[in-house]
Amino acid sequence: MRLPEHLYLLEKKMKFYQLQQANFLFALSGGQDSLSLLAAFLELKKLYPLSIRCIHVHHGEGQNKDYRDQVLQHLQNLCEAEKLTLVCKKNRSKELCSEEDFRNFRWQCIYEEKQADELVVTAHHWRDQFESRMMHLIRGCGPEGLLAMQEYAEGIFRPLIECNEKQLKMFYQNHDFTVMQDPSNQDMSYFRNWLRHVWLPQLETAEKGSYHRMAQSLVNISEQWISKKASYQQWLHGEKLLRRFSLDLDFSHQLQVLSLFLRQNRIFGFQRGQLEEILKRLDCRKKDYIFSMLGRQWHVGPEEIVLLDQSADES
Repeated sequence: MRLPEHLYLLEKKMKFYQLQQANFLFALSGGQDSLSLLAAFLELKKLYPLSIRCIHVHHGEGQNKDYRDQVLQHLQNLCEAEKLTLVCKKNRSKELCSEEDFRNFRWQCIYEEKQADELVVTAHHWRDQFESRMMHLIRGCGPEGLLAMQEYAEGIFRPLIECNEKQLKMFYQNHDFTVMQDPSNQDMSYFRNWLRHVWLPQLETAEKGSYHRMAQSLVNISEQWISKKASYQQWLHGEKLLRRFSLDLDFSHQLQVLSLFLRQNRIFGFQRGQLEEILKRLDCRKKDYIFSMLGRQWHVGPEEIVLLDQSADES
Protein backbone atom coordinates (compact mmCIF):
# COMPACT_ATOMS: atom_id res chain seq x y z
CA MET A 1 0.00 0.00 0.00
CA ARG A 2 1.34 3.41 -0.99
CA LEU A 3 2.13 5.77 1.84
CA PRO A 4 0.46 9.20 2.06
CA GLU A 5 2.59 11.73 0.23
CA HIS A 6 4.01 13.44 3.32
CA LEU A 7 5.08 10.08 4.81
CA TYR A 8 6.56 8.99 1.50
CA LEU A 9 8.57 12.25 1.47
CA LEU A 10 9.89 11.64 5.00
CA GLU A 11 10.60 7.98 4.29
CA LYS A 12 12.55 8.97 1.17
CA LYS A 13 14.74 11.33 3.19
CA MET A 14 15.37 8.68 5.85
CA LYS A 15 16.35 6.12 3.24
CA PHE A 16 18.65 8.61 1.51
CA TYR A 17 20.57 9.19 4.77
CA GLN A 18 20.14 5.55 5.90
CA LEU A 19 18.28 6.50 9.07
CA GLN A 20 15.64 3.73 9.10
CA GLN A 21 17.14 2.28 12.30
CA ALA A 22 18.42 5.49 13.87
CA ASN A 23 18.08 6.72 17.43
CA PHE A 24 16.46 10.15 17.52
CA LEU A 25 16.31 12.89 20.15
CA PHE A 26 13.24 14.82 18.99
CA ALA A 27 13.01 18.52 19.92
CA LEU A 28 9.40 19.28 20.87
CA SER A 29 8.01 22.79 21.32
CA GLY A 30 4.30 22.00 21.35
CA GLY A 31 3.71 24.04 18.19
CA GLN A 32 2.39 23.02 14.81
CA ASP A 33 5.74 22.25 13.18
CA SER A 34 7.20 19.91 15.79
CA LEU A 35 3.95 18.07 16.54
CA SER A 36 3.07 17.46 12.90
CA LEU A 37 6.58 16.14 12.27
CA LEU A 38 6.41 13.93 15.39
CA ALA A 39 3.14 12.45 14.14
CA ALA A 40 4.81 11.53 10.85
CA PHE A 41 7.74 9.93 12.68
CA LEU A 42 5.36 7.85 14.77
CA GLU A 43 3.67 6.58 11.61
CA LEU A 44 7.02 5.52 10.15
CA LYS A 45 7.93 3.93 13.48
CA LYS A 46 5.27 1.33 12.67
CA LEU A 47 7.34 0.36 9.61
CA TYR A 48 10.91 0.80 10.83
CA PRO A 49 12.68 0.15 14.17
CA LEU A 50 13.13 3.82 15.01
CA SER A 51 14.07 4.82 18.55
CA ILE A 52 12.53 8.15 19.56
CA ARG A 53 13.16 10.14 22.72
CA CYS A 54 11.67 13.60 23.04
CA ILE A 55 13.11 16.68 24.69
CA HIS A 56 11.28 19.86 25.66
CA VAL A 57 13.03 22.99 26.92
CA HIS A 58 11.11 25.12 29.44
CA HIS A 59 12.46 28.67 29.44
CA GLY A 60 11.61 29.19 33.11
CA GLU A 61 10.29 32.31 34.78
CA GLY A 62 8.90 35.31 32.94
CA GLN A 63 5.63 36.75 31.69
CA ASN A 64 5.04 33.64 29.58
CA LYS A 65 5.53 31.17 32.45
CA ASP A 66 1.88 30.04 32.68
CA TYR A 67 1.86 29.12 29.00
CA ARG A 68 5.19 27.31 29.35
CA ASP A 69 3.79 25.26 32.24
CA GLN A 70 0.71 24.38 30.17
CA VAL A 71 2.85 23.26 27.23
CA LEU A 72 4.97 21.07 29.47
CA GLN A 73 1.89 19.38 30.95
CA HIS A 74 0.40 18.91 27.49
CA LEU A 75 3.59 17.31 26.15
CA GLN A 76 3.92 15.07 29.20
CA ASN A 77 0.36 13.80 28.62
CA LEU A 78 0.96 13.37 24.88
CA CYS A 79 4.20 11.45 25.30
CA GLU A 80 2.70 9.25 27.99
CA ALA A 81 -0.20 8.40 25.67
CA GLU A 82 2.22 7.62 22.82
CA LYS A 83 4.57 5.68 25.13
CA LEU A 84 7.45 8.05 24.43
CA THR A 85 10.15 9.18 26.84
CA LEU A 86 10.05 12.95 27.39
CA VAL A 87 13.03 14.75 28.89
CA CYS A 88 12.27 18.24 30.20
CA LYS A 89 15.04 20.76 30.74
CA LYS A 90 14.01 23.85 32.69
CA ASN A 91 15.82 27.13 33.14
CA ARG A 92 16.19 27.66 36.89
CA SER A 93 18.69 30.51 36.81
CA LYS A 94 18.18 34.10 35.71
CA GLU A 95 15.22 35.01 33.50
CA LEU A 96 15.87 34.65 29.79
CA CYS A 97 14.97 37.82 27.88
CA SER A 98 16.18 37.85 24.31
CA GLU A 99 15.66 35.56 21.33
CA GLU A 100 19.36 34.79 21.46
CA ASP A 101 19.09 33.82 25.15
CA PHE A 102 16.24 31.42 24.36
CA ARG A 103 18.03 29.84 21.40
CA ASN A 104 21.36 29.43 23.19
CA PHE A 105 19.69 27.87 26.23
CA ARG A 106 17.70 25.44 24.07
CA TRP A 107 20.76 24.21 22.20
CA GLN A 108 22.80 23.98 25.38
CA CYS A 109 20.13 21.71 26.89
CA ILE A 110 19.85 19.61 23.74
CA TYR A 111 23.58 19.01 23.47
CA GLU A 112 23.83 18.19 27.17
CA GLU A 113 21.09 15.55 26.83
CA LYS A 114 22.03 14.12 23.44
CA GLN A 115 23.65 10.69 23.62
CA ALA A 116 26.53 9.72 21.37
CA ASP A 117 24.41 7.44 19.19
CA GLU A 118 21.48 9.86 18.82
CA LEU A 119 20.54 12.32 16.11
CA VAL A 120 18.74 15.51 17.05
CA VAL A 121 15.52 16.13 15.08
CA THR A 122 14.15 19.64 14.68
CA ALA A 123 11.18 20.91 12.69
CA HIS A 124 12.88 23.95 11.17
CA HIS A 125 11.53 24.80 7.71
CA TRP A 126 12.31 27.23 4.90
CA ARG A 127 10.51 30.19 6.50
CA ASP A 128 12.58 29.81 9.67
CA GLN A 129 15.70 29.72 7.56
CA PHE A 130 14.76 32.78 5.54
CA GLU A 131 13.85 34.80 8.65
CA SER A 132 17.16 33.86 10.29
CA ARG A 133 19.10 34.94 7.23
CA MET A 134 17.24 38.25 7.09
CA MET A 135 17.93 38.89 10.77
CA HIS A 136 21.63 38.21 10.28
CA LEU A 137 21.70 40.43 7.21
CA ILE A 138 19.95 43.34 8.94
CA ARG A 139 22.08 43.09 12.08
CA GLY A 140 25.27 42.84 10.05
CA CYS A 141 27.01 39.70 8.90
CA GLY A 142 29.40 38.31 6.35
CA PRO A 143 28.51 35.53 3.91
CA GLU A 144 29.06 32.95 6.68
CA GLY A 145 25.99 34.38 8.42
CA LEU A 146 23.85 33.46 5.42
CA LEU A 147 24.80 29.78 5.31
CA ALA A 148 21.87 27.41 5.24
CA MET A 149 20.77 25.07 7.96
CA GLN A 150 21.47 21.75 6.31
CA GLU A 151 18.97 18.93 6.13
CA TYR A 152 21.36 16.46 7.74
CA ALA A 153 24.67 17.58 9.23
CA GLU A 154 26.61 17.60 12.51
CA GLY A 155 24.23 15.17 14.20
CA ILE A 156 21.10 17.17 13.37
CA PHE A 157 18.31 16.00 11.07
CA ARG A 158 15.94 18.71 9.76
CA PRO A 159 13.56 16.84 7.43
CA LEU A 160 11.31 19.87 6.80
CA ILE A 161 14.04 22.36 5.89
CA GLU A 162 13.76 21.80 2.13
CA CYS A 163 10.00 21.27 2.02
CA ASN A 164 7.97 23.81 0.06
CA GLU A 165 4.77 25.38 1.36
CA LYS A 166 2.54 22.73 -0.20
CA GLN A 167 4.56 19.93 1.38
CA LEU A 168 4.52 21.60 4.80
CA LYS A 169 0.72 21.83 4.65
CA MET A 170 0.54 18.07 4.06
CA PHE A 171 2.32 17.51 7.37
CA TYR A 172 0.08 20.05 9.12
CA GLN A 173 -3.12 18.45 7.82
CA ASN A 174 -2.26 14.86 8.70
CA HIS A 175 -2.16 14.68 12.47
CA ASP A 176 -4.62 14.84 15.36
CA PHE A 177 -2.39 16.31 18.07
CA THR A 178 -3.58 19.42 19.86
CA VAL A 179 -1.29 22.30 18.87
CA MET A 180 -0.32 24.93 21.45
CA GLN A 181 -0.26 28.55 20.31
CA ASP A 182 2.59 30.46 21.91
CA PRO A 183 1.32 33.98 22.78
CA SER A 184 4.87 35.34 22.57
CA ASN A 185 4.75 34.71 18.80
CA GLN A 186 2.51 37.78 18.59
CA ASP A 187 4.81 39.97 20.69
CA MET A 188 6.26 42.55 18.30
CA SER A 189 9.04 43.45 20.72
CA TYR A 190 10.79 40.33 19.41
CA PHE A 191 12.50 41.25 16.18
CA ARG A 192 11.71 37.97 14.44
CA ASN A 193 7.98 38.46 15.11
CA TRP A 194 8.05 42.01 13.76
CA LEU A 195 9.91 40.79 10.69
CA ARG A 196 7.41 37.94 10.16
CA HIS A 197 4.14 39.74 10.89
CA VAL A 198 4.85 43.35 9.87
CA TRP A 199 7.82 44.02 7.62
CA LEU A 200 7.75 41.00 5.28
CA PRO A 201 3.97 41.22 4.62
CA GLN A 202 4.35 44.95 3.89
CA LEU A 203 7.24 44.20 1.54
CA GLU A 204 5.17 41.55 -0.26
CA THR A 205 2.27 43.99 -0.59
CA ALA A 206 4.52 46.69 -2.04
CA GLU A 207 6.39 44.32 -4.39
CA LYS A 208 4.55 41.09 -5.11
CA GLY A 209 6.84 38.06 -5.20
CA SER A 210 9.63 39.81 -3.30
CA TYR A 211 9.45 37.34 -0.39
CA HIS A 212 10.44 34.32 -2.48
CA ARG A 213 12.85 36.23 -4.74
CA MET A 214 14.73 37.56 -1.74
CA ALA A 215 14.84 34.07 -0.20
CA GLN A 216 16.30 32.69 -3.43
CA SER A 217 18.86 35.50 -3.64
CA LEU A 218 20.11 34.61 -0.16
CA VAL A 219 20.32 30.96 -1.19
CA ASN A 220 22.46 31.95 -4.20
CA ILE A 221 24.81 34.03 -2.04
CA SER A 222 25.22 31.25 0.53
CA GLU A 223 25.97 28.68 -2.18
CA GLN A 224 28.72 30.91 -3.58
CA TRP A 225 30.21 31.20 -0.10
CA ILE A 226 30.30 27.41 0.32
CA SER A 227 32.62 27.17 -2.67
CA LYS A 228 35.06 29.58 -0.94
CA LYS A 229 34.70 28.07 2.53
CA ALA A 230 36.90 25.04 1.83
CA SER A 231 39.91 27.24 1.04
CA TYR A 232 39.72 28.81 4.53
CA GLN A 233 40.09 25.49 6.36
CA GLN A 234 43.88 25.63 6.11
CA TRP A 235 43.89 28.18 8.96
CA LEU A 236 41.35 26.35 11.16
CA HIS A 237 41.96 23.39 13.45
CA GLY A 238 38.98 22.81 15.76
CA GLU A 239 39.24 25.32 18.59
CA LYS A 240 42.55 26.58 17.23
CA LEU A 241 43.16 29.27 14.65
CA LEU A 242 46.59 29.71 13.08
CA ARG A 243 47.83 33.17 14.00
CA ARG A 244 49.38 33.75 10.59
CA PHE A 245 45.90 34.03 9.02
CA SER A 246 46.07 37.76 9.78
CA LEU A 247 49.33 38.01 7.82
CA ASP A 248 48.29 35.85 4.87
CA LEU A 249 44.91 37.47 4.18
CA ASP A 250 43.54 40.93 3.50
CA PHE A 251 41.10 42.48 5.97
CA SER A 252 37.85 41.31 4.34
CA HIS A 253 39.09 37.71 4.17
CA GLN A 254 40.30 37.91 7.78
CA LEU A 255 36.74 38.79 8.80
CA GLN A 256 35.38 35.80 6.90
CA VAL A 257 37.88 33.34 8.41
CA LEU A 258 37.22 34.71 11.90
CA SER A 259 33.45 34.41 11.39
CA LEU A 260 33.86 30.81 10.22
CA PHE A 261 36.11 30.03 13.21
CA LEU A 262 33.50 31.35 15.65
CA ARG A 263 30.63 29.43 14.08
CA GLN A 264 32.59 26.19 13.99
CA ASN A 265 33.05 26.66 17.73
CA ARG A 266 29.30 27.28 18.21
CA ILE A 267 29.60 31.01 18.89
CA PHE A 268 26.75 32.86 17.20
CA GLY A 269 24.98 36.20 17.35
CA PHE A 270 28.10 38.30 16.82
CA GLN A 271 28.24 41.44 14.69
CA ARG A 272 30.82 42.89 12.33
CA GLY A 273 31.95 45.46 14.89
CA GLN A 274 32.83 42.67 17.31
CA LEU A 275 34.83 40.87 14.62
CA GLU A 276 36.71 44.07 13.89
CA GLU A 277 37.46 44.51 17.60
CA ILE A 278 38.84 40.96 17.80
CA LEU A 279 41.09 41.61 14.80
CA LYS A 280 42.37 44.77 16.49
CA ARG A 281 43.26 42.77 19.59
CA LEU A 282 45.00 40.13 17.50
CA ASP A 283 47.11 42.82 15.80
CA CYS A 284 49.63 42.82 18.61
CA ARG A 285 53.36 42.10 18.80
CA LYS A 286 53.05 40.18 22.07
CA LYS A 287 53.88 36.51 21.64
CA ASP A 288 51.63 35.21 24.41
CA TYR A 289 48.59 36.95 25.89
CA ILE A 290 44.91 36.50 26.74
CA PHE A 291 41.87 38.70 26.14
CA SER A 292 38.11 38.23 26.55
CA MET A 293 35.46 38.61 23.82
CA LEU A 294 32.10 37.03 23.03
CA GLY A 295 31.92 35.10 26.28
CA ARG A 296 35.22 33.27 25.73
CA GLN A 297 38.86 33.76 26.63
CA TRP A 298 41.22 34.05 23.64
CA HIS A 299 44.69 32.69 24.33
CA VAL A 300 47.01 34.09 21.68
CA GLY A 301 50.25 32.13 21.45
CA PRO A 302 53.24 32.52 19.13
CA GLU A 303 51.62 30.41 16.40
CA GLU A 304 48.05 29.56 17.43
CA ILE A 305 44.95 31.22 18.86
CA VAL A 306 42.97 28.99 21.22
CA LEU A 307 39.50 29.55 22.67
CA LEU A 308 39.23 28.88 26.41
CA ASP A 309 36.27 28.95 28.77
CA GLN A 310 35.55 31.94 30.98
CA SER A 311 37.43 30.51 33.95
CA ALA A 312 40.75 31.33 32.30
CA ASP A 313 42.60 34.26 33.81
CA GLU A 314 42.86 37.41 31.80
CA SER A 315 46.22 39.02 31.34
